[in-house]
Amino acid sequence: MKRAPNCRGEFHPPAGGPLKTNNFNSMKTIAVISLLLVSIPFYAQNTKKELKEARKAEEFKQMKEIIEARDFMFVADYALPTSGSSISLTTNPNHLTFSGDSVYCDMPFFGRAYQVDFDFDAGIDFSGIPHFFDVTENERRNKILVRFKIRGDFDLFNCSLTITGVESATLTINSNNRASISYWGKIKEKEK
Repeated sequence: MKRAPNCRGEFHPPAGGPLKTNNFNSMKTIAVISLLLVSIPFYAQNTKKELKEARKAEEFKQMKEIIEARDFMFVADYALPTSGSSISLTTNPNHLTFSGDSVYCDMPFFGRAYQVDFDFDAGIDFSGIPHFFDVTENERRNKILVRFKIRGDFDLFNCSLTITGVESATLTINSNNRASISYWGKIKEKEK
């Protein structure tokens, strides 16, 4: 609505007085809307984080069930000898298989052997029932530690399999006739 100038060129408010707005109520409305717009991303972020944590907890629970059933296998992607750099095993077949009470292992070995027999196989091979077997779980860190001792044909092996997350795992094998070696790889359900 336009104002018309009077004879002196002054402008007067329209009939009915100046437009009145309640500044306090409009400021309060703007503040509430701003607060809502700012808090929505934080709420969505917390929900996303909670969903991620719930998914990790469910995956860890499934991994625990596989480990407790002792029906899984470890397949290494890399070997890390005590001295030297990592060695890719993608073209080298290997496995550590748990089947009930028995453990079967066929892993390549890279490193120093202290005492060898003439029938010595270059890899780490053993099968049988371990005389020590222990599973330790850390739910807070989503980590499972499987330790066992088993006797091979010419060696006694102390093995430690650390499972982190869903599938990632590290296998460390110590023996009395060879240098220690570690393997990095994945846990898989045993092929039937």
